[in-house]
Amino acid sequence: MLSAGVAPRRILSTLGHQGEGFQAIAKTIYNEKTRLRKAELGDRPPLIALIHSLGEANYRFHYECNSDDQLIQLFFAHPRSVELAVKYPFILVMDCTYKTNRFRMPMLHVIGMTSFNTSFTVAVAFLKEETEPYYRWALEQVANLYGTTKPLVITTDRELALMNAVDFTFPTSKHLLCVWHIQKNTLARCKKYFASSGDWDQFQKAWTKVIYSSSEQIFTAQWESFCQTYDSVPAVLTYIANVWMPYKERFVAAYTNQYLHFGNVNSSRAEGHHARIKAYLTVSNNDLREVQIRLSDAIENEANAIAAQVAMERTRIFHHLDQPFYCNVLRRVSVYALNKIHEQYLKALRMMSSDGVESSPCEDYFSKTMGLPCARRVSEMLAFDRVLALDKYILYGIS
Repeated sequence: MLSAGVAPRRILSTLGHQGEGFQAIAKTIYNEKTRLRKAELGDRPPLIALIHSLGEANYRFHYECNSDDQLIQLFFAHPRSVELAVKYPFILVMDCTYKTNRFRMPMLHVIGMTSFNTSFTVAVAFLKEETEPYYRWALEQVANLYGTTKPLVITTDRELALMNAVDFTFPTSKHLLCVWHIQKNTLARCKKYFASSGDWDQFQKAWTKVIYSSSEQIFTAQWESFCQTYDSVPAVLTYIANVWMPYKERFVAAYTNQYLHFGNVNSSRAEGHHARIKAYLTVSNNDLREVQIRLSDAIENEANAIAAQVAMERTRIFHHLDQPFYCNVLRRVSVYALNKIHEQYLKALRMMSSDGVESSPCEDYFSKTMGLPCARRVSEMLAFDRVLALDKYILYGIS
């Protein structure tokens, strides 16, 4: 139970239900925990034991100490994480999380995305400081996992040191800023300048229109309208113009919709993953060796869940997809991708009236951002009795 991260008080309660005569107290459990820890360490310091265990388990890892032999940065990637990273190298989300270890070292959590739209831990790095040199060091280790292949898209929040490190280490990858974090920061900095909730709601709607402008022309018009509407609130305009507008190509839809990002314009994937990881850590005052053991359990379970998903999708066919149009890609392309195509398939049917006239517009950006056929393309395929080809959608492959 200790190995599974069960709290000593819960262990005591569980053992207390085993029958009469059980006389252990909380101190008994804590003493046993200490004894087991000493037995595992032997005469080794915890850091040495951690490095040995990483090597024995075939982790990809690297670490550095200062002149006083104090650890200042530690990077490691589980073997199964490396396998998944190589298989699904397209998307990375990076974010620091805190309260994971007794040394208060921020943990840079690097997260990938599968073809099923699920997440997995690629690697973690414990850093002494959140500065550009430390971030560069960590990202160089991440880059080494991929070799010559580089992620298509990397999403972060507006952490300038991390942003600079990403741009330096992955110059060919598209770098996006999390829209959710932008909205959250705007709330924290701007809401105080609006007297009523109604005025604030109108501001949020106007700012959201700017962010989700579908073309550069629309963005220019929306931004000009926004500036004219809120020129009476100069502090707000100055904040947005100085803090966010220099990076508009990284979050405004008019720009981000021009390339493949699979819908990853937020780092909410990281926020959810932090919570799942911390559920395994249970407490925030473990040493790094204990943290690594807990993370290993979490990563193993993630990898097992993905393997189970692959096995299921190789054998199962959903009723709505059991038709000739999908015959070449069933059991080879993820159901997530096929469902996205099916939405376009249904839209294509609605677009085509009896005389072949479109009845609803086609969202052209869908193909650019998702790498899948839009409704217009699907309608053309249906008109000539063509079916989906596997090689076109290999990014979502499950083989």
